[in-house]
Formats: sequence, C-alpha cells, structure tokens
Amino acid sequence: MKKSIQRFIISILGVVFMLIMGTSATAQVYGKNITILPNFEWSADYDNIDARSGDYFSVYARCLGVWPTSGNAVFKKIRCQVTNGYDKVISGVVELNKNNANWTTIPLEEGFAGTGMVGFEFSGHSNKDAYAIVSYDGR
Repeated sequence: MKKSIQRFIISILGVVFMLIMGTSATAQVYGKNITILPNFEWSADYDNIDARSGDYFSVYARCLGVWPTSGNAVFKKIRCQVTNGYDKVISGVVELNKNNANWTTIPLEEGFAGTGMVGFEFSGHSNKDAYAIVSYDGR
C-alpha cells in the first residue's frame, strides 16, 4: 500500500513537471534591445525567435522605444514581419508604434498556425539606422 501511494505521488509530480515545462516553452520575450538596420533592411529572424503552441492564428509584438544611433531624429515607428524561423515570411508587414501601450496582433498566413517556432524581423521607417526595444510573443 505504501509503495503504491509513493508511485502515485511520483506520477503526479511527473505530470506536473511536464505541464510546467510545456508552458515555459512558449514564454514571451520582453524588453529586448535590437539594432534597426539602415535603408529599410530587415533584421535577421534567427536573432528574434520564439517557440509557439500552434494553437493561435496570430502572434504579438510591441515596440517599447526607438531612437537614432546618432543625431537628433525623432523616431516613433518600426516595422515587423514574422517568419517560420527559416526566412520564409508568414505574415504581412505591420507597424509598431512606440506610443502604443498595447500588443499589436500580427495574423499569420493561412496554413502556418501550427508552426512550432516563429522569427520576428524588424525594419525601420527611414534610411537611418536606429536602436529599439521590442517585445514579442509567439503564443
């Protein structure tokens, strides 16, 4: 009887551990510093990858701040698109405004909801380079 109770408790702990590990795999990235390349060039998606559950038809992104690498220009927006993590673009281009306090929803193209990993690519709104702080969630 005592051994069966111990096995039951160990089994329950194993299930709890698996659930915890499963939910941490889709954690969002918050407050990441990135460099925005000049001339509207997209950043590499492999620098900004997030795992996802595959349960949703969209992902989230935010721009928390953007500023020039030099000079006094005022930047408010950057652009974002989503890839499958291997350079295949699977969303349209969306604008992320640093004044928006909410997440921006980025719909995925049809057939890519089940993608287990996504990459986030970022680009500027001018031919100048910049720094930005972004957050993203592959959900």
